[in-house]
Amino acid sequence: MLMLVYKFTGLRFEGEVYEAIITWVKYDVKNRSELFPKLFLSIRLPLIQVNDLINIVEYEELVSSNSICMDFLLNTYRTLLALERNVSMKTSKSSELNIFNYRNHNLKQAIVLYRRSGYSKIEWYDKMNNTFYKCSLTWYSDATMSNLILKDGRIFSISCKDGVNSVKLYDGNLNTWKSISTPHFVHSNSSIIQFYDQVYVMSSSGSEYYDILSETWQEVKFKITETQNLKLAVVSDLIYGVCKTKAFYYNPKTNFGQLISSPSDIHTVYSICSFNNQLHLIGCNYNSLPAYNRTMKIHCLTYDKFDPQTNRWSRVRREPNNRIAPGVVVLDEKLYLMGGTNNKSIQFYEPKSDSFKTKSELYMHSSEHHDTQAFVVDTESINPNNILKYYSSNEI
Repeated sequence: MLMLVYKFTGLRFEGEVYEAIITWVKYDVKNRSELFPKLFLSIRLPLIQVNDLINIVEYEELVSSNSICMDFLLNTYRTLLALERNVSMKTSKSSELNIFNYRNHNLKQAIVLYRRSGYSKIEWYDKMNNTFYKCSLTWYSDATMSNLILKDGRIFSISCKDGVNSVKLYDGNLNTWKSISTPHFVHSNSSIIQFYDQVYVMSSSGSEYYDILSETWQEVKFKITETQNLKLAVVSDLIYGVCKTKAFYYNPKTNFGQLISSPSDIHTVYSICSFNNQLHLIGCNYNSLPAYNRTMKIHCLTYDKFDPQTNRWSRVRREPNNRIAPGVVVLDEKLYLMGGTNNKSIQFYEPKSDSFKTKSELYMHSSEHHDTQAFVVDTESINPNNILKYYSSNEI
């Protein structure tokens, strides 16, 4: 069949052949998708530019969702890497191109952090293998503790006991937790977010940030009055905060913040995040249905986004969905919902069908998650092959 593609399309470049096959299959996905693996295996992937393999082919849903296709792509990487080493040995030159490192440093790695049975736990989603791995790192975590995985992979943890804060930083390269200085305010049930080299901590007691480089705390003037279930996110160099009844933005560069319109028809805010430089929110509300002389509540997942130009929220999607409090992360220009209190499957929002779709044959290890958060780590700091090793200590 592939020979027919070459013959009747006149295509000469393998990248064009790949695009032609993708276009042909997507024209009638329902009837043609089962033919895709066979067609894909016939493509001469080594003739496609490495950048395109990494940034286009690997991110294609038809490829990434099929284990046969992903194995074929991985073998192609290995072939190219072997050829590169061969050339380096024959020319006695050290090549700076390392296909695996290049791929790893350009592939976003998702880490899911959650609490279960009084302990914080971590799972890593390896997109290359479309698999979740359970990390051995775990630490005691109560209701006063807030945790944040920094972009370089380190973990910032702050808790409160008997009116005193305990703040620790985990470094997987050293395999140790390090105690850091005590903040100015006593924070309990705080919300935390990273802004460049600063970790902002906000609670009803006050707002301040920890400077990672100078290892010092600095108070900020901005103060919030309502902090229950407050979610934070950085969007276009502004820190946004949203809870059930209030929303705000804070500009760390000018130390100025103000209230914005709060989302309507929301019972609980699960998570907020930056997507295409806009603030997006995943939450829930309920449908009330009469049933056997009583009212039955149906849990509905809500998806909203904020427009700073008009200071208004708009509803993207609302649907009956039993997923409660998932971790939310953006990968491959898609919004992913990972896990949740009662769910270990993964969903993503599909704009074309305006619905949340479940990733087939992809599940987290744990079926129960509380305070679930999802993060993207910088793979220049942690090689994906070493993520399990990085989060391997169990002492705090």
